[in-house]
Amino acid sequence: MRGCRRKVVGLWPLALGLAAVACSSPPPNPVRTPQLTLGSETPGVVVPGEPPNLEAFGWAHLTLTFADQQTLSGFRLRAGLLSGQTTVDVDNVFADPLTPAAMLERALPFVSLPLDRRLAYGYFDGRRSVLALVDLVTGDAKLVSSNDGIYHSAALGRDGSAYFLLVDTVTREEIGLFRLRRDEQQPQLLAKRKPEPSPTDGSTVYVTPRGDRVAILDCAAAQCWLRLYDANDGSPQGELRTPHSTVLGVTDDFVVMPAGCFEGCPAAAFSIPSLAEETFGAVCGRARFTFESRIGAITTGRGPDCGGANASDLTSHFVDGGRLDVPDPSLNGAELVEQTSNDTSELPNGWILVAPNGQLEAPGPVTLVNAVSGDTIPMDFRP
Repeated sequence: MRGCRRKVVGLWPLALGLAAVACSSPPPNPVRTPQLTLGSETPGVVVPGEPPNLEAFGWAHLTLTFADQQTLSGFRLRAGLLSGQTTVDVDNVFADPLTPAAMLERALPFVSLPLDRRLAYGYFDGRRSVLALVDLVTGDAKLVSSNDGIYHSAALGRDGSAYFLLVDTVTREEIGLFRLRRDEQQPQLLAKRKPEPSPTDGSTVYVTPRGDRVAILDCAAAQCWLRLYDANDGSPQGELRTPHSTVLGVTDDFVVMPAGCFEGCPAAAFSIPSLAEETFGAVCGRARFTFESRIGAITTGRGPDCGGANASDLTSHFVDGGRLDVPDPSLNGAELVEQTSNDTSELPNGWILVAPNGQLEAPGPVTLVNAVSGDTIPMDFRP
């Protein structure tokens, strides 16, 4: 039995460690090249050697500012385009710092995944809550203020809609799931949710690429619930209790999560809408959802315990069971950059970011790597 660790979601995500759990290692998967149609006319495929338009994709880096361990005094958000431009730099000092620690429950600043050169972020400064919808080309922002609740997690749809949760300012109980269309000024209540138990460790919103369903991961006391909703009328589509506390990616057909372990434990794909679980591949340390269209896959590091020479060796595991070892791009020890709640980016389909120790802030080059061909593109941006 190989030692594995499970990520714990909690109020202090930067301070919490990783709790040890036991996990059996799956038998090694045979190397099988998935059936990829490499043609630029097919949406979502990867064409080796064809450089992507980096101006079409965004990134964001959120830093929380603590006066002490009990007091959140503000945040800084920097964002821009993968081509190198920084178009957003918000340094916000709260009017009323949030203290004691109980005030932070479901009130931490957040940033969404960038999508189509747009971004959403939100915060509560002790007096009011603000949701900002940002154009990453111009840096312009549409601000939606609330005196009735606190914005908590948001996700963008390709039609320009924003989906977000609102919680009560005093009790921190959820008011509901809301949608704000691109051309509207007032959000619409989509679903009056009352998740049980109350997700005291937070909730995260996701939208399928097709925009027909919203997935929400609610977590409390190291247990999580994956819940699906119709994106048009808010009707519940299903829910499942799961030990997984992280979503790697969402397609139109499934929600992909790590199996809660490191060092060779499989990933899990939950079908939409049945939420039937199917495990595939192996997550070895850092992992990122790579192929976000019909050929969903994760790309993960492959250290000595997982059949590679070091953590810089990369393998893509496809939901259909296929596996593709990424050709060695000679990255000099750089490791895959994961998607986190504070570091988010939209990457060209089939490409990944690598950086020293997997950290964008670390000194050294940041590189975009094609997960099929191993082709590399040096990056100019730095959070």
